[in-house]
Amino acid sequence: MTDQPNRMLEFLTNPLRPEGEASRGNRRLRCRSKVQVSWPTPDGWRTIPARLHDISRAGAGLLTTTQPPLTTRARIRLTEGEGTPWIEAEVIGVDVERYKRVRVRLRFAEPCPSFVLRLAVLGPIEAAADDEATAATPAQPARPGASPWMPWIEPEADSAFANEADRLAS
Repeated sequence: MTDQPNRMLEFLTNPLRPEGEASRGNRRLRCRSKVQVSWPTPDGWRTIPARLHDISRAGAGLLTTTQPPLTTRARIRLTEGEGTPWIEAEVIGVDVERYKRVRVRLRFAEPCPSFVLRLAVLGPIEAAADDEATAATPAQPARPGASPWMPWIEPEADSAFANEADRLAS
């Protein structure tokens, strides 16, 4: 029996590799997390919603409806769950795929933190119960006033059923 490598663990723990031919040195994973992309304008920062297409330690690809400018200064953050801090990036490519669908390629200024990669690929993870009392609490009843616990109640013998059972047994 051969051990299968845990590809997700490998992806999350791999360090940033130097850029190779066509910037393919870092493995990318597809994801569909919601993000915000922001870039500086003369009036301040412009922020637009987008959806990640793929992500790696070195950068990300995303889809949006607004075409950002090619700029050396941009930032991105996840918005699902509690969200994440802004990550500095550079817009290295903008491709209009079809009407109202733009593919944007980003290169991170620093390697993407592991917690951001985990949230992007796996999504927000619900916290487990911290104490046994919370873990042992039964689910809420379906209707107000009803108990979530159903005690076992011995069914009463129906006389017609009992008589029929006796007749069939003899």
